[in-house]
Amino acid sequence: MEEMKKEINIYSYYDCTGIENHLKKMAEKGWLLKEITGSKWKYRRIEPRSMSFSVCYYPKRVLFDDMTDERLKYIDEHSVAGWKFVTHIGKMHIFCNESENPVPLHTDAAERVREIHRFAKGNIIFENLFMFAVAAALTTYFVFRFFEKPIDTMSDAAYIFWSVPFAIPLSLYSIFKYLFWYIKAKKAAEDRFFTDTKRIFNYANFYIPLYLTATALKFYTFLSPPQMIFGVIAIALAVVMWFTFKSLRRSIAGKDIADEKKKSQTAIAAVGFIAVFVAGSIGIYSLFPARSEKITLPDGETTEIYFDKNLPVDLEDLIETEGVVSKYKSFEWLGFASVTETWQFAKDKNGDTFSFSCDVYKIYFMPVYDACVTEVQDLLADIYVEVDPVPWGADTVYRIKYEDGYANYFVICKDNIIVKISMTLTPDETQMSAISEKLFVE
Repeated sequence: MEEMKKEINIYSYYDCTGIENHLKKMAEKGWLLKEITGSKWKYRRIEPRSMSFSVCYYPKRVLFDDMTDERLKYIDEHSVAGWKFVTHIGKMHIFCNESENPVPLHTDAAERVREIHRFAKGNIIFENLFMFAVAAALTTYFVFRFFEKPIDTMSDAAYIFWSVPFAIPLSLYSIFKYLFWYIKAKKAAEDRFFTDTKRIFNYANFYIPLYLTATALKFYTFLSPPQMIFGVIAIALAVVMWFTFKSLRRSIAGKDIADEKKKSQTAIAAVGFIAVFVAGSIGIYSLFPARSEKITLPDGETTEIYFDKNLPVDLEDLIETEGVVSKYKSFEWLGFASVTETWQFAKDKNGDTFSFSCDVYKIYFMPVYDACVTEVQDLLADIYVEVDPVPWGADTVYRIKYEDGYANYFVICKDNIIVKISMTLTPDETQMSAISEKLFVE
């Protein structure tokens, strides 16, 4: 079984100098490029040797990676003087030569610069202009939307697109860096000198880690401390098992047995490692305390409720309960604000049921505070009216008022904190004060 190695591409496809030098170093280490798929390069094991590489750009329009007669003719025309075709992606074709001092495939510096520029116009320049336009449009949209609905903007899609504004300076930098190279290279080519290409920004290698980090942070805010610990342990276990599997796979590849047998042994080992990881993760997770329970609601429906003892306000502090049936708490950090959502369901000594929802928003970017207040009031903003804030110990308090009276829905504002409360009981001043002490007293 042929030994393979995969690598993430860090070069722009116009950077022929960087690609050629990198492939030469890889061959000296015993790896020859086999194929390119997207941003991944796949190598096969060879005897370490000195090889030369040349990157050429097919001048005509291509549809996907179809090997047309014209493209095959192009490859054949370049397969001369010891040069052999290696692989291609799009218009970029790579050739190698094992001769000690091979005749270069490109001897005319001016023609070489023109070839690169033809490719770059439809790829490097166009792609970066497109990225700039998309990033500018999305950034403008998110800025306006942020000041209108900041919480929704940050919690919904912005955790994925928060890195988009970086594309504005990076795309412009890539365009200008290429153009400066082109101007310099074109002038040098007049004197028959070729100017080495320069590496420019590779978006995939930058944004994929950012997206993964942002997504991880998004889920991280919903985890309890035990779940966070489990996540770290599970990731560490996965890393250890992955490197162990790779070591075992290399060992199998080195055996003097048939390729089919090597493949079957590798597949069996992979299934075994996956089974051990799944079983180990389940076993480790079972050691942590449960964070949820299934309960039956008053209407007879069964639901799973997550609970947490450290609530901003506990229903047991407001009424005498026979026992709290369920508690729910989630936390989300949005950068400019933190949101803690809680819900409780309890019965008192008479068997009457009570529900209490209390969501706390701590705003760290005060220019959007008023917009946050309106957003927290949501679709009912038009029927919230101001009421006396003194019993709550707050700056401003809003309460929903219908034609037949007030409802027990409140939005309470003090300093940088916004609290949204809904409950089945009508609070008296003592209960208002108790809530205020829990929420606003450090």
